[in-house]
Amino acid sequence: MLLPYVRGAVMASSRLHGVVLCLCLCAASWSCGLHVAGIGDGSTDIDGVEHDAEGGTADADADADRAEVPDGDVSSEDAGDGEDAAEDAAGCTDGLFECLPGGRARRCVGGAWEDLGTCRLGCNAATGTCYHPSNLPEETVAEAGRAELVAPVLPAAETPITVDGDSGSILGRSGAVIRNPGEGVLDGVFFGIVAQPADPTRNVAVFVLDGLDVPAGVTLRGAGTNPIAFLTEHGIHVYGTIDMGAGTGPMLVTEVDGQHVPGPGGHFGGAPSMPGAGPCPGLADGGARCGNYCTSGGGGGGLGGRGGDGGDGSSPSQGCTAVFEGGAGGGPCGTAELVPLFGGSGGGGGGRPDDEPTAAAVPGTGGAGGGAFQMTSLEAIHVYPGGGVTAPGGGGGGADLTGGGGGGGGAGGGLLLEAPTVVLDAGGFVAANGGGGGSGDCT
Repeated sequence: MLLPYVRGAVMASSRLHGVVLCLCLCAASWSCGLHVAGIGDGSTDIDGVEHDAEGGTADADADADRAEVPDGDVSSEDAGDGEDAAEDAAGCTDGLFECLPGGRARRCVGGAWEDLGTCRLGCNAATGTCYHPSNLPEETVAEAGRAELVAPVLPAAETPITVDGDSGSILGRSGAVIRNPGEGVLDGVFFGIVAQPADPTRNVAVFVLDGLDVPAGVTLRGAGTNPIAFLTEHGIHVYGTIDMGAGTGPMLVTEVDGQHVPGPGGHFGGAPSMPGAGPCPGLADGGARCGNYCTSGGGGGGLGGRGGDGGDGSSPSQGCTAVFEGGAGGGPCGTAELVPLFGGSGGGGGGRPDDEPTAAAVPGTGGAGGGAFQMTSLEAIHVYPGGGVTAPGGGGGGADLTGGGGGGGGAGGGLLLEAPTVVLDAGGFVAANGGGGGSGDCT
């Protein structure tokens, strides 16, 4: 089980200031926790260091008191640079952190000031934290605030509306186009697939918007193979549902067809007697069995915590007294901060009786993992009563043959909400539950 923690955050009732809400759950019976963390730049907080309580306003006052600059010589901005240079030359106390005018910050490292750039999600002098959007390169973050960006309208008549992290399209149920496929700014929304700074081998599909309202009664669903991130200059308001969970295809399948589709950035479940996909998948049954009686089940996929182990197989009524262990649950893997961002791993497939032909055996397949989704607003995120953000894992498939084992559930996905203010009202929800394990078919 993961334990909740707070870093660089102030909490008041259901309102979270300058924080990120992270949620990543495992599959089957293991429980995992809700995480609240500061939106950081990867640096640790400064402890035991006296910080500027005014957040750098003393420096601003000092700038105002500078000597008059002769006409035609240097600008006032140049004068400021000169004073900063003088301060740099004089050195600084190692570990000191300052929030500066204009939303920038700096930290003293080795007796010299290090510029931390613009703190796009705020600056906290008390904790020594400059808040930056997670998982997004700076050049992508800079797209926020472009004049041509809009807050797209999501009509209730078109629900469910699908946002595709591979093509960049946003389409209504009838095929109505809210955003056409393609990279760059189309229909007022920027889209690009970029490498995540913390792990350049992992991509994230980024949609940059002016703002976003999800009305009550509207479901916005994710699709595609990439994790999805929304970045907005203005607020994100969720009255309806954002669903980044695994699909709900057939649960009784052959080894090839009909498996659940994972959420965006999630991973497929395993075929019968095969492990799931992903960095911490559920394993398949242990392989030992007693004729065609009661094979064991697949393990659940993992992410924020370990997936549940598959059920053991035995059939004493048929003279098979041995107990065969189920597949081990996967995980945990990833980080509590969801940096880098990826979805849940798949559950392991259920076991097949060893004396049944392949074509006849239909044990349960593993459930697919829930998707990975990030919402970053440079202003605020508000989830209202009845509204929610969810990324559940798919349930493991049940066996369709006497003696077959059930598949392990897919892990719940990863949900990352970050903004200077995040509000989760009573009656609103943020959930990434793991899928349940499928039932075996025993005699």
